[in-house]
Parts: sequence; structure tokens; C-alpha cells
Amino acid sequence: MKGKRAHASSTRKPTTSKPAPQPVDSFSAAEARIAVSRQRLPNFPAQLSTLTRLGRHINKLSQESANLALRPHSLNLVAYNTLMMLYGTADDRLSPSQLADASGEKRTNITRICDELTEQGLIARVAGVDDRRSVVVSLTRRGIQLIESLQPVMTQLLRQMYSDFSAVELRELQRLLRKQLAQLDRSLLAATGRAT
Repeated sequence: MKGKRAHASSTRKPTTSKPAPQPVDSFSAAEARIAVSRQRLPNFPAQLSTLTRLGRHINKLSQESANLALRPHSLNLVAYNTLMMLYGTADDRLSPSQLADASGEKRTNITRICDELTEQGLIARVAGVDDRRSVVVSLTRRGIQLIESLQPVMTQLLRQMYSDFSAVELRELQRLLRKQLAQLDRSLLAATGRAT
């Protein structure tokens, strides 16, 4: 009986381990749709589409990460960027149109954001220096203090986002993005007749 068991164990086929599954990231679903589109459309620019959608996807995840970091301070990334545009101005003040241009937000959205930040006591609407009839948006002392207190949090977030890049890779990434920006600026200027 023991001999039969030994014989059976010696003739058993060796088991082959299954290949480890490939890692799936948060962009895999979009890539799968791009692959299908490429099969269905002979001239579909799959690589360019991937780059464009990847950029939007990374931007979305970056915003989500920033919003999580800012939530304990009753802010989101749009509000934080608005405050930072004011903080990056010599006298901490801008007109609503200048603030819209600097932040990349629509004028109507800037009005809503400024309403919320005013209610929080972080900014104030004051009369313009050159034209008392005009209104400018200015950081309050509380707004300045909040921005400065948030810098360790936001600096850590930025460093974490780019922690896998070397200094050389970061410079190259910035160069390539600036190159794409210049091309988009030219295209929009040609299409609309005005600079962005």
C-alpha cells in the first residue's frame, strides 16, 4: 500500500504556477476603451488620445488629493488657488477680472468663490486705489495667516506627487509641458484672434 502511494506521488504532474496578474491602475479602464476605439476606427490616434486623457486623469486625481488635504480647513483647491493668486500679488489685491484671468476660472465662478471666501473672512471687497468706483478683492489678515499656515501641508502634497521623479526628469517634464502649452497658445490665437 505504501508502495502504491509512493508511485502515485512520483507520477503526479507538476503544477504550474499561474502568472501574476498585471497591476491595474486607475487609468486602465480608459486605456481599454481607447484600445477598442483603435480597433473600430482605422485612423484613430490612440497614442495622442491616451496622452490627452492621461493628462486629464492626472489632473483629476491631483485635484482630489488637494481637496482631501484642504477639507479640514473648509477649503477646496479652487478656493485655495484663488487665495494663492492674491497672495502672489505684491499688494495682495486684484480686480475680479484680473483674478479670473490669473486663476483660470470663469468670471461668474470667481464671483461665487469670492462670496464664499468673504463669508469665511479670508478676503474682502474694497474700493480701488485709482478708481474709487471700482472694486478689488483683497486678502484679509486671516486669509494671509491661513495661506502661510497651509504651506507645510501643500508642500508635502506636491513633493509626494512628484516623489518618483528625478530632478532631471522634472526639468524635462516641465520643458515638454511648456512646449505643448506654447503650441496650444498659438492654435487658440489663430482660431480666436486673441491670446489666452
